[in-house]
Amino acid sequence: MLDYNIQNLQVIDSEYCYSLSNESSTQGRPGFYIQNISSFINAGTNQIGNFRLKRATVGQNDVLDYFKDDQRLAYISSYDCIRIVPLLHRSTLGFIGMKPRNEYLGFRKYQDKIMALDLKGEITTWNVTNGKIIPKSRSPFETMLTTKE
Repeated sequence: MLDYNIQNLQVIDSEYCYSLSNESSTQGRPGFYIQNISSFINAGTNQIGNFRLKRATVGQNDVLDYFKDDQRLAYISSYDCIRIVPLLHRSTLGFIGMKPRNEYLGFRKYQDKIMALDLKGEITTWNVTNGKIIPKSRSPFETMLTTKE
């Protein structure tokens, strides 16, 4: 049987979960981990589906909070530091709602956003951290042009 010594667990989707774990025979060092849920189901196998993302002090304060709207997790990494980290973006096909790459004229990354200009002249913006589309907002110039007096 595999010993993960998990102190707190947050299930995010049907494939992966995040955990705070103490030192164990299976994971070795304590820390903040991302884990494959199927490794829990098939606990008899020798395949371990986890990866240590960061060092963390796990003990009495083993709080792992998930903020769904912000797609962030918060945990105590040491006695005087709280870390707030984004969920890992695991999409291999592109960002949410992205068309095939050949339908875009160009891409531009700015801070935590990526913008794409498609063949129709429309600009779409995504959050790089979570891959979600950032809703379009009208510029003051567009509002002025469409407002009828």
